Amino acid sequence: MGPIQHLGPYSSFSPPARPTQPASILLTIWSSCLRQHPGQRAFPGGRIDDGESAEQAALRELEEEVGLKIDSSEILGRLDDYATRSGFENQLIVYVPLLL
Repeated sequence: MGPIQHLGPYSSFSPPARPTQPASILLTIWSSCLRQHPGQRAFPGGRIDDGESAEQAALRELEEEVGLKIDSSEILGRLDDYATRSGFENQLIVYVPLLL
């Protein structure tokens, strides 16, 4: 594999385990019909549009991809950014879903 090509910032959500409930994570499965990454399992997320923060992008993508609308007050913070093998700089946002 060659050097990672920087394709731009990407934001996604990851819910932490809650002490009173079994640990769980929310993943999406990409359509097998896609040209890139068919069948990939991933946290809900996507590109950060011009003028929005990683947190705003993650909130928008979470609602677009899985229909879950949460308030920004449910965001706990961010994990360290990392570069994916596909060339994105992933900015992982952690939240606690208050409705669960």
